[in-house]
Amino acid sequence: MSCQSPRLSTRSRTLLCCTLLLLCQTLHAQNTLTLDTDGVPVLLAAYLAPQRELFPATTEDTSVGGVHAIVYTPSTGIAAENQDKVLINLHGGGFSGCWLGCAELESRPIAELGRIKVVSLDYRKSPDPNDPLVAPANHPAVLAQFPPTLILSGTRSYDLSNAVHTHLALAKQHVPAELYVWEGMFHGFFYNPDVPESQECLDFIVRFFNQWLGRD
Repeated sequence: MSCQSPRLSTRSRTLLCCTLLLLCQTLHAQNTLTLDTDGVPVLLAAYLAPQRELFPATTEDTSVGGVHAIVYTPSTGIAAENQDKVLINLHGGGFSGCWLGCAELESRPIAELGRIKVVSLDYRKSPDPNDPLVAPANHPAVLAQFPPTLILSGTRSYDLSNAVHTHLALAKQHVPAELYVWEGMFHGFFYNPDVPESQECLDFIVRFFNQWLGRD
């Protein structure tokens, strides 16, 4: 008996097996899942080198309004239609960590594939969970001011319920929102670009920003 979805691509099945194996090895060796090195969680470390090779965006270590940031510029140059646009990335990590690891894995592919400048911010960690700007899904008045929103998840992801809830909450406020869920995939699956599902996901992200970014 297998816990894998039969609809997974062959490469994703291999990825899932390798991830579960690494997870078990990490738990056995360290008795923790939070171990990281220089802001890179152990479960994500293997993704960084392939990402940097596939998406060789140039980087600039800087600050924006006093906030530490990394600017990613596509190696092939910014597209003509994106010269006056910029994407701001608030990296994953649940407001508790994953800088610089998640910032790299999220910003590099979008900068390269979308041919657009991406600024990833090293935001303050451990904010008040009751702050409407931290948990907007619980505050309809804040959600009503949201721009068009893209929500991505997987059927084996722990955040799927929150993704569905947020999408519905946005729809109730008449905010254009799209929800895509990949069968059999787990949280952050698109960090590994070497599987078809991840490539689809990255394509959806680029298409979404091409459709909406810069529109009134």
